[in-house]
Amino acid sequence: MDIKEYQNMAELEENLWWYRALHEWILSKLGRADLEGRTFLDAGCGSGGFIHILEHAFPTENLIGLDIHPQALAFASTKTAAPLIRGTVDQIPLGANSVDVVLSIDVLYHKRVDDRQALLEFSRCLKPRGRLILHVPAYQWLYSYHDKFVHAKKRYTAQQLRRELSAAGFVDIISGYRLGLLLPAVAIRRKLFGQPGSDVTQAPILLNKLFYRVAKLEQLLASKGWSIPFGSSAWAIARNP
Repeated sequence: MDIKEYQNMAELEENLWWYRALHEWILSKLGRADLEGRTFLDAGCGSGGFIHILEHAFPTENLIGLDIHPQALAFASTKTAAPLIRGTVDQIPLGANSVDVVLSIDVLYHKRVDDRQALLEFSRCLKPRGRLILHVPAYQWLYSYHDKFVHAKKRYTAQQLRRELSAAGFVDIISGYRLGLLLPAVAIRRKLFGQPGSDVTQAPILLNKLFYRVAKLEQLLASKGWSIPFGSSAWAIARNP
């Protein structure tokens, strides 16, 4: 990914609605029972925003960040004291059965990633019954200038994630979508008004607050069992056998 994109992430991920809502969604999927005394791998940690949050939410846990880009790791090193290692998700430089939880956020879609091999690597590194949390861009028809800019090869459906995880041997698979309430706005922005380059830019203050609150409303509805069966992002959670 372009160095400028990592710089944008490093500068915006604390306050931009998309990152704030995403990080809070991930935390909602992680209980203390999942992490207490466990080893956690952020596979594709980028500029370190989520590891920084996790470090404060679960300060005693063993956290590891992995990324292929040295500039990403340089940004991450300013945000976290957790160990950071350089490597790819389809050839992770960790031993077998060495981590309890793997998180991979918007990584599998990248042109340089063999997504099926990455899932096998996640399984290899995870301990038995270890937990995997995946998050990826949804729907190929939403492919846009932004995807080209960040070197995305494809977007997924929740059903595709389930099939790929099952083929890699994972069990207890659940999947779904995020940001369904905002899907019309995302589609209009990307398909009608898209411009070459990245979508990772600072939103106007009122729009930033509005989108964050809509995303949080959707998360609240999902917690009550009212999940929206579509969205601009797809996710899956599974366990190693």
